[in-house]
Amino acid sequence: DTPSAEPDHAVHPLIAFELAAENKIAVPEDLRVKHPAIAQTKSYWAAQKRGEVPYGDNKPARLNISVSKTTAPRAFRLLQALFSALERRGHRVAATKEGKTILTVLDEALDVSLREPSKQVRHVPTAKELADAKKFSWSRPTPYDLVSSGTLVLNVENVWGTRHAWKDGKTQRLEDVLNDVVIGLIEAALQKKAQRADQERERLRQEELERQREAARQRARQERARVRRLE
Repeated sequence: DTPSAEPDHAVHPLIAFELAAENKIAVPEDLRVKHPAIAQTKSYWAAQKRGEVPYGDNKPARLNISVSKTTAPRAFRLLQALFSALERRGHRVAATKEGKTILTVLDEALDVSLREPSKQVRHVPTAKELADAKKFSWSRPTPYDLVSSGTLVLNVENVWGTRHAWKDGKTQRLEDVLNDVVIGLIEAALQKKAQRADQERERLRQEELERQREAARQRARQERARVRRLE
């Protein structure tokens, strides 16, 4: 029998774990939201609404989330499921005083955001706007309004060369692809490690080149000194 061809590269064990159907991350509608980083964010938003947010070093930690009030409960359930899954897998989650969501995967800190983009809808002029438009030549109702889209987008910031964004689509929601998100985080962490290794190899190469150049300069100085002595 002809032996089967070997694959180009083996699937990383952590990625294989996410691909297994039994490890699918679920986000039930009644999921209890209790992660400390989410609680910190809720507290920050409440203080912000009251106008009581302290400044400087006393500013509380909060996650990098930008969503409408309507979408917030869903966003929190989604993050609760993702954070719990990451921590069960041995990774770490933290909110920072700078308003960042830091997910530490394979000891690599990844900066993540969750956004709800706005969308344009045609503006329906009010009776007052119509009356003002007739009365004043400079008064024109705005043609469009910006409204919340209801669409969630999760992004790994400052990552290129590997997938770093996931969003609601026509046939599936972000809740359905959280294992893909974890795979993306693992791949981003592996990429950062590879980049650092490349940088270290380049640093060592440059050090060796400089060592060789210095050795050549030293030999040249010694040769010049020998010639002077002979002269």
